[in-house]
Amino acid sequence: VEEFAAAFDSLSSILVGRSDEIEALKLCLLTRQHLMIEGPPGTAKSLLAEVASHCIEGATFFSHQFMKGTVTDEIFGPMDSKAYREDARYHYNTEGMLPECHFADLDEIYRASDMLLPAMFRILNERWFKNGTQRQKCPLITAVGTTNFTTENDELLAFHDRWLCKSYVLPLASANDRITVLERFLQRERGKGVKPTKVHLHRLEAIHAVLPEVKVGSETLSLFE
Repeated sequence: VEEFAAAFDSLSSILVGRSDEIEALKLCLLTRQHLMIEGPPGTAKSLLAEVASHCIEGATFFSHQFMKGTVTDEIFGPMDSKAYREDARYHYNTEGMLPECHFADLDEIYRASDMLLPAMFRILNERWFKNGTQRQKCPLITAVGTTNFTTENDELLAFHDRWLCKSYVLPLASANDRITVLERFLQRERGKGVKPTKVHLHRLEAIHAVLPEVKVGSETLSLFE
């Protein structure tokens, strides 16, 4: 637990004014939930997901920026044309794609089409993916979605519900904070930027194994109302 906390607390030395989002991400990783970060451009939403991915050693990482034209092959992997041609079997090659990752950065997620978003329901919630006729288990721990806006029409209510933790971020108001961001950016450009501390995936999985033993009191449960 100390190694995990130290790894993600180190993100504060890279990101400025994002302590609440870092704490939310830590809780999501511990409980295998997902985090949605909404805010205007230039508020380090994607940077949080990117640097956090470097904190978990041994984990596989998937990142994609969504657009209206994004298709399923870009998320689930290309279709195996040989299997389709020879066996009339529809099958995705999911290596390196969302169904096989531990941590996902889904950038500008609400720019995706209303047809693509529901296709990710099972991976985000039940952690399995229907690959042709097979039910493929997914190792996904946490996904971080980033967006400038959300779409809450009736068709996407279920998708919006998949994100248990939601955070709205604003641009940095303090001049000192903005100067600190610029200084850290220049340090990274010179190759002298701070690198996050790492924790191995096995450590995080060990924490997951004992989480069912954690007792949650009625006072905490009442916050869910």
